Amino acid sequence: MRQIVARRDQRAGLGHVAPHDLRRTAAGFLRRSVGPDRSHHFDLLDIQKVLGHSDPATTMRSYLDPLDTGVLGRAAGVLD
Repeated sequence: MRQIVARRDQRAGLGHVAPHDLRRTAAGFLRRSVGPDRSHHFDLLDIQKVLGHSDPATTMRSYLDPLDTGVLGRAAGVLD
């Protein structure tokens, strides 16, 4: 798997991409998938199941929290 990913990232000019990076990308796509009313298509437990985690805290801590950088901007706007 690593060799396949390495060949693809080299062809695409992405630099180093590890297979685990693809899991994070998939989690991000699922988290950002929303309907016309802005409701999420997938909740934490859905994403946990897709990634095969036994504990939703692992999914949240390692995959979804790092993606939520917008919270800092929103907090700064309120505290400014």
